[in-house]
Amino acid sequence: MSVSHPETYRPPAGSGLAFRRVLLKLSGEALLGSHEYGLDPERIDEQVLASERRRAVAQALDTLPARHRHLMAVMLAEPVLDYEAISERTGIPRGSIGPIRGRCATRIAAHPAVRALRD
Repeated sequence: MSVSHPETYRPPAGSGLAFRRVLLKLSGEALLGSHEYGLDPERIDEQVLASERRRAVAQALDTLPARHRHLMAVMLAEPVLDYEAISERTGIPRGSIGPIRGRCATRIAAHPAVRALRD
């Protein structure tokens, strides 16, 4: 599964909203009301940067194993779930969720596209 272009990517039915939330939360961008998909001329630089962050995070997420991408989506979905509920939804043992999440975050942060935005 490739998500190199998150603007055109269509995830499987039922997973789109969670995937979008992952991109928004990991990129540090909040939903912007009516400007969610459009460009606001007064904020174009900010929106371009947010788009670049989403693309970089999508590229980094694409390098994770499918099971780990699913875990990230479930962990970042609303409403926030406790580890027991996350374990039930993902099939990942409760004691493995935190360590896997940490490894995913490290891999995302170390991805060249994400690092390029920090440099």
